[in-house]
Amino acid sequence: MNDPFTNKPNLDDEAISRKLQQAAEQTQANTQFAAELEETLRSAHRPGTGWFAAMFPQVTPTLRWVALLVLLAVVLSWSIRSLIPAPQPANDSTPVTPVLGTPSPEAEVRPDVNGTPVLQEGEFDWRQTKLYLSVPLPVSPAEAKIYQLKAEEPATIETAMGLASRFGVQGEVYQIPGRVPGTFGYLVTDGKQRLYVQSNMKFDYYADYGTYSFMSGNKDITEEQAAPVIDAFLKSHELDFAYQLVDPQINPGLFYILPLSPDGLPVYHDYNIPARLEVTIDESGQVILMTSYQVGFEETGTYGIRTVEDAFQQVLGQSNGMQNGILEIVRSAGRSETGFWNRAYPDNQVLTLFGQPAFYSSAQPGGAPFVGIGQFTATGNTTGIESVDRTTYIEATGQFILENGIRKFNVESWKVAEQAESYLSGTLRQEGDRVILTADDGSGEYTIPDAPADLPLDTKIPDEFLAVSGFVVDGRLEWNSIQYSPSGSGGGGGGGSGAGFYQLNLSGTPVPFSEAAPQPAPGLGANIYTVMDGDTLATIASTYGISIDELLQANGLTEPVIFVDQQLIIPPPGSHPSNPLVRTKLENLRGIFNVTIYRQANGTESKEYSFIGRDGETNYFFVLNGENLAELEKYHHRPLNVWVTIQSADSFGNLVARLERVEVPFPDLQFQILRGTQRMEVVDGQPVELFTTEDGTTYVELSPSGDIGSSVMGTPGDTVLHEALAIPDEIYGGYPTIRIFSSGLATSPKNGQETELTITADQPNVVDVEQDPQTYVPPALTIEKVELVYYVPDPTYASQASNPGPHTVQPAWRFYGHYADGSQVSFLVQALKQEFLLPELEPYTGPG
Repeated sequence: MNDPFTNKPNLDDEAISRKLQQAAEQTQANTQFAAELEETLRSAHRPGTGWFAAMFPQVTPTLRWVALLVLLAVVLSWSIRSLIPAPQPANDSTPVTPVLGTPSPEAEVRPDVNGTPVLQEGEFDWRQTKLYLSVPLPVSPAEAKIYQLKAEEPATIETAMGLASRFGVQGEVYQIPGRVPGTFGYLVTDGKQRLYVQSNMKFDYYADYGTYSFMSGNKDITEEQAAPVIDAFLKSHELDFAYQLVDPQINPGLFYILPLSPDGLPVYHDYNIPARLEVTIDESGQVILMTSYQVGFEETGTYGIRTVEDAFQQVLGQSNGMQNGILEIVRSAGRSETGFWNRAYPDNQVLTLFGQPAFYSSAQPGGAPFVGIGQFTATGNTTGIESVDRTTYIEATGQFILENGIRKFNVESWKVAEQAESYLSGTLRQEGDRVILTADDGSGEYTIPDAPADLPLDTKIPDEFLAVSGFVVDGRLEWNSIQYSPSGSGGGGGGGSGAGFYQLNLSGTPVPFSEAAPQPAPGLGANIYTVMDGDTLATIASTYGISIDELLQANGLTEPVIFVDQQLIIPPPGSHPSNPLVRTKLENLRGIFNVTIYRQANGTESKEYSFIGRDGETNYFFVLNGENLAELEKYHHRPLNVWVTIQSADSFGNLVARLERVEVPFPDLQFQILRGTQRMEVVDGQPVELFTTEDGTTYVELSPSGDIGSSVMGTPGDTVLHEALAIPDEIYGGYPTIRIFSSGLATSPKNGQETELTITADQPNVVDVEQDPQTYVPPALTIEKVELVYYVPDPTYASQASNPGPHTVQPAWRFYGHYADGSQVSFLVQALKQEFLLPELEPYTGPG
């Protein structure tokens, strides 16, 4: 979702978005649709990995590149959005923007590591594979603090100038649009350095904006080498606070600085993303970018927490469907090896520059405005640029000059570009002193002037991918940037599981989670077993041929903890469901019907019928069993009302339901190709994308499952095509809605010709299965780090959630490690004791 404010980060977001869409031949599958497919395909198959990771080898090379760049664009939006305040002293133990930094060793800041571990390293059966604990579980504190998340304060000129002073940016202050309509942020720049400030907790600092290039960080620098560089940078800019340094293994040269709470713990959001400052270090060992995503909070009290051993048992218990009170995220292995090159221009030489205009009014009375072209500060004949739509491109003639040591582009003349930006993929070769691009769309060959010396030549399609963006003028390519994805590039996608955390109950009056443990009923074959020294739930369940979940439910246990001499009810096998939803009946549930064809390597095929629906705040996904399902195939991706009974759940929580009755509310409903324009507005207090067709009808855009939010194609105002389904009785905020399955620009930016979008959403999903699920052995998992942290939903996206706040910053146990294939995995387990929780779960959107 594009942010409705203007600064460099968003210009980059839009540019990358345009290039992604162009690379996909102007056809983009809805991202939420990908998330839903992840759920649809999970039963195929690879424990602990997401749909992206499982499907990546099967997609076409172009879509593979687009998928990778979508992830990179997300990372870019993390790394270059907007903004935090000048540091001020904390009051009443309330963290605010800090002021100077020294890494804090974990043993000094974590109260749970200064004692004898309660469990040494070991090997455990887990999800049809092995889980290895490579570190001892730390000693648990008896209690932890709870904090209240503080709302961010809009930036002021004073906070912007104060923060700029810390970074040594002595320049003018300009007003930029805020993230929320009607608000403002500030840009402070001396022409070289830039500081974008949006709130008292968010900022972006660029050491040299004109030379910054995405993915330009040092590929070889280690965390040990980066630590003194980062610490010196913080100290030199008067940033002093205790922190942990983390290498997220995402982009080259990128590191996370995790500010610690007053009691010495980091703060994490969903998706294993911490509250942090990000820094990127370049090849010369200098910090070229710092972005802040900190949060502010204040203490509200101290409460008892579960032991780390209890939390670890819950991680182990996930293999038996125990997913409440836990969040899991998996990210594919590998740091991204994608390369980016921006064009370098000589000084004092007349040339033509293409770029999007930037114009910001001075925030100070009588000050001159800021004018930029692309990523460069502009001077000279810039009159009229302020009236040009910032989403268009201009063509300027002039030369780069130095003014008081600051490099600027001195404009002699300019006009709105007549050409659309081109995005040409292909291969490069060298002939003498010329580097030539052969475009794979057959449009021709183009010389790459001023080609960087380290460009990859003779790329091997389809394993490698190279694309050049620029403007074709009189047969020559005036290129702006080059992107290259080598074979086997890292930085894949992710997935996860877990139903989210329980709602908090801080009233002082505990609320029961379940009825008292049931007594064995005569005639049902139940036995009583007395727990002995050395017993575990796993060994007892195995002895009696039942699952751990059956044992827990038979005894009314909500936590997988037992003690010596405890008497347990042993139910007969199959007498208790393995998931609390099993045997649940759902009536008249509205949702979307899906058909998936699985193609094995030997050529055989199988079909799976599934359903995604919602009842109030509860989302359901299940595979369907029953008679006459093949007759429903013509309603693929269309709404049905179903009556089902949930029959079973596998070890990953995937549900199977028997279809007992079905109604087709709109038997003649068809997909459409709609043409129109998009814009963002706030409807019913939530940002939405509105789509207005050529006949004047305005719709709210939904994902295929009916969630708010798809994405703006190209730039706002571009004419786009949607493959859409308009369900007649769906209304949001007074607007009719459309569910978007794919989208494309109406005009090709390559050649200016009209594009076509065909209807494919009515065809079954087809999956090529690499391994037979019956013989596939999941990779083993090794847990390498266990720590007590704090958790709170990311406030950046809280306004889009059904529970926008206020949010509590609560303790959680974090388990971090890697699968044998290199994929990262992180578990957040709710740490508060059950007496401080409610049986209801917090609304939560899972990974995908």
